Amino acid sequence: MSGPADDILPTGALNAESKRLDLRLKELEIRNKEYEANHRPSAFRSGLANPAVIAAAIAAWASLTAAGLTWLSGTISARTQAESAARQADLERRRFEGDLILNSVKTGDPDHAATNLSFLLDTGLLTGDTAKGIRAYLADRKPGEGRALPAPR
Repeated sequence: MSGPADDILPTGALNAESKRLDLRLKELEIRNKEYEANHRPSAFRSGLANPAVIAAAIAAWASLTAAGLTWLSGTISARTQAESAARQADLERRRFEGDLILNSVKTGDPDHAATNLSFLLDTGLLTGDTAKGIRAYLADRKPGEGRALPAPR
């Protein structure tokens, strides 16, 4: 017959079972720490979720965008001003050449006007398309013919 005393484990067996359970508990604690280490959000991710960091990033992006647009606007403005100045200079040159031609043909004599136009070409006062046009005119002109305006009085 067996009694309640037979159900009790000897002390050595209890110590072994206690050590086995302690070892199992330590294994579970280590696994828990590994799990937390692997699944815990990184400091970088935590920082990105911070509203202050998000606001600072948006402000930096806005500042860089504004600086880029300012630079682009300045570049376009400078280019536009340079083109405008070049057109203005070309217009002034054409006006100057037109005035020279007008004054050189105010002789009343087509041959004298042709001599004046030839002088303007030889001295380089007429350039570009204007000079080409005057050269063609002088090459096709027959003596005694051509354009002349009455001489000023």
